[in-house]
Amino acid sequence: MMAERQLVIVRELQAWRITELEKLEAYLAKPTISTVLVLCYKHKKIDGRKSILKTIQKGGGLVFLSDKVKDENVPDVLIKFAKNQNRKLGPMEAQLLATHLGTDLAKGSKEVEKLCLVTGDDNTITSDLIHRFVGINKDYNVFELQNAIGSRNTMKAMKIAHFFATDQKNNPLPVTIAILNGYFAKVAAVHGLAGKSPRKWHQR
Repeated sequence: MMAERQLVIVRELQAWRITELEKLEAYLAKPTISTVLVLCYKHKKIDGRKSILKTIQKGGGLVFLSDKVKDENVPDVLIKFAKNQNRKLGPMEAQLLATHLGTDLAKGSKEVEKLCLVTGDDNTITSDLIHRFVGINKDYNVFELQNAIGSRNTMKAMKIAHFFATDQKNNPLPVTIAILNGYFAKVAAVHGLAGKSPRKWHQR
């Protein structure tokens, strides 16, 4: 039995030639009612002056623009994706994934999807699962570096820093600095609360 409508997804529209876009535009002017056509224009914003956008809107189509997710919001996106899969992903675990995978949400969602298949009875994606199935070094990551610095374990901190220096592809310096900056900002905030009442803490 045929479906009422057929879904067609066109990926990487930004790579199409002008002549190819012109042919597509001719179809968009009079689209087939039984077809739901999704055009994906990735990595950059399409020029609003292009006639193809006006043609889409005149033909009853919808133009949806999605801005790139900021680095600091990636963990929240991964948490929501896990929740949609009926799985629990904590803030620390999400940050661990985001630090390792970067801002590539397609890659991040695939890794979360993979982790959802190996969760235990509590449906929780733990740091142990992440280390085991995503390939993150359990002893040499930015969170272990934070712990080493916080506990003043100079030897361990230096070992991790040396490991990062020898594997900069998987441990980019800007990401490490950003996370450590956030860590020290929290430490400074806590020290600033010394001697103040709990009420003052909440106000801050």
